[in-house]
Amino acid sequence: MPAELQGISLTHHLDSILEEFKSSQTIYDFPYSKMYRGQFCADLTVNFHGTQVATPLGPAAGPHTQLAQNIVMAFLGGSRIFELKTVQILDQLQIPRPCIDARNVCYNVEWSQELSLQDSAREYVKAWLLLHFIREFELLGVEKTSDFYNVHFDLSAGYDLKGLSSPKMTHWLRQMQNAGELIEEQMSQLPPRYQHLKKIKIPTTLSNSVTLSTFHGCPGGEIEKIVEYLMGELGLHVIVKMNPTLLGLERVTRILHHDLGYTHIPLMPKAFENDLNFEQAVSMMKRLQSKAKAWKRFLGAKFTNTLVVGGDHSKLSEQEQYLSGPPLHVIAMEALHKFRESMGADFPVSFSAGIEAANIVDTLACNILPVTVCTDLLKNGGYTRLSKYFKNIEETFAQMEVANLYQYILKKGKISTSIVEAGFANTREYLKTLANNPRYHFEKNKRLPRKTEKKLDFFECLTCNICMEVCPNASNFLFPVAPQEYSMPDYHWSEWSGPSGQQFVADGKYSIVLDKGAEIANLAEFCNECSNCDTFCPETGGPYLVKPKLFLQKNNYEKYLGQGFFLEKNVIFGKFDGVEYVLKHNAEKTQYEFLTDMGTFLFDCQNTLLSFVAKGPRHPEDRAPVDKYLKMKILLEGLTKSSRYGATLLQRDSGG
Repeated sequence: MPAELQGISLTHHLDSILEEFKSSQTIYDFPYSKMYRGQFCADLTVNFHGTQVATPLGPAAGPHTQLAQNIVMAFLGGSRIFELKTVQILDQLQIPRPCIDARNVCYNVEWSQELSLQDSAREYVKAWLLLHFIREFELLGVEKTSDFYNVHFDLSAGYDLKGLSSPKMTHWLRQMQNAGELIEEQMSQLPPRYQHLKKIKIPTTLSNSVTLSTFHGCPGGEIEKIVEYLMGELGLHVIVKMNPTLLGLERVTRILHHDLGYTHIPLMPKAFENDLNFEQAVSMMKRLQSKAKAWKRFLGAKFTNTLVVGGDHSKLSEQEQYLSGPPLHVIAMEALHKFRESMGADFPVSFSAGIEAANIVDTLACNILPVTVCTDLLKNGGYTRLSKYFKNIEETFAQMEVANLYQYILKKGKISTSIVEAGFANTREYLKTLANNPRYHFEKNKRLPRKTEKKLDFFECLTCNICMEVCPNASNFLFPVAPQEYSMPDYHWSEWSGPSGQQFVADGKYSIVLDKGAEIANLAEFCNECSNCDTFCPETGGPYLVKPKLFLQKNNYEKYLGQGFFLEKNVIFGKFDGVEYVLKHNAEKTQYEFLTDMGTFLFDCQNTLLSFVAKGPRHPEDRAPVDKYLKMKILLEGLTKSSRYGATLLQRDSGG
């Protein structure tokens, strides 16, 4: 059973961010050199639902918008429009593990939030506040008065009218429109050293918009009523997320199997039968368009949700899975263009399907707002991959001699007056290239990440840091360890030695050889065991399963039945094979007290046994658990000496 996914306190976050940035110029291990700091000449400024934001990019609803640190890291990469993780009335879901397979294209079985509704609200508020604090401290070197920091939080919700109009969901949506109480709750918990932050004027409207997910065969009539409720009753701007099934089974089959070559991926005919079809969608949106105008609300469509496919082609066990990545880009772009052909070139659309650095420029040319990304951020580099997006945009704008996004769309479309018509023309021309572009074909995307035969171990791995980059939640981290051989005598029980006639005596040597200078560990509360780090780890085993799992809160450590650890000042608690051990460092006496199920050992700093007090009768075959002792000592010393991300969180008092 995995540890429970949880956020941490606002103070905990803030302390870690400031200390880490001061010591290493990183935030959640995101390097300053990769941060978006407005260093590009290309002006990507757009207005989205009344907010002037510096870029039209952001993470799609999914693993990158669930916890506060996820949103902050996406911001550091240059995201400014955040589609928050989808929420629904059922907020106590049991998500299968693993839940993501992004080895080439991407499959997932995680279609809704893993936190409770109230915990989700708190995470979004904490992220909102942290972004305002980063602005206040001017950590990125940009003046806090700049629009560079402006962001838009777009809610994502589903899946039926009964759930969305329930008192519980209605209250949650209203909270996001006026989060004053939640903001006050978080601000009141800040300690006196952050008193000055309480004077900042924080906008209480977290969001005025929602992207509605219409997954799982929600009937058209019900979708229409949901949109009417969200716009008319709650006063929200609404984007309706369309499913790729909109194109129909025959057309999707041709694109996926014939044009792109993914013949091994079975489609699910029932999904096409149950989902909204194209004609229904157009008719519905035209009716809603007139109502949105009357209510003075924005109405748009998003292309697209993931594609429901059959199992047996990924490492996930479920028979129904959700496809994204390169093939979905082709399908979704065709659905978008066909839809605008019927609705009109001026109909607002957003997009999320197989976005990456190589196609971001062409996608932006289609007059799409926002453009969101998920699958690509699960690859090597994680959130830092966004820096390549901006470099590609910068280079293209320079080549075309344009200064901003609007000039680019017009010049690309060879239309000088109408950005709407230019975006439509660009989409049409772009679509002609996609099916023949090898980048989206199976042959280009069938290769799996390289795996060596080397088995991952508790300590010592390639320390390539890939597992840190690909984790959406920043649950894997690095801590320093001196490269050397850590050794000590191996002790066994003897009844015939010493003054008392029985004691542990030295018998050979036990060693752990570390030569990398750093080790990987895992923050338990941030890890939902999605397995993405295992996917890209070059070794066999899975970092989230094998590497030391450190808990930020003691009660979570105590509940956990697997191998795990908890750090408390100069003490580390650890569980191995269901047995708990405690290692206490007495710095004054340079001694280590090791509490075990056998009894209490006392070692000096050279790991020589000074004394042992037994809990009960011992046997000749008993051996001292020196392997556990040495592992816990290395962890204790490495974590308490580090000022890097991860260790900075563990060294703080735990918070909620």
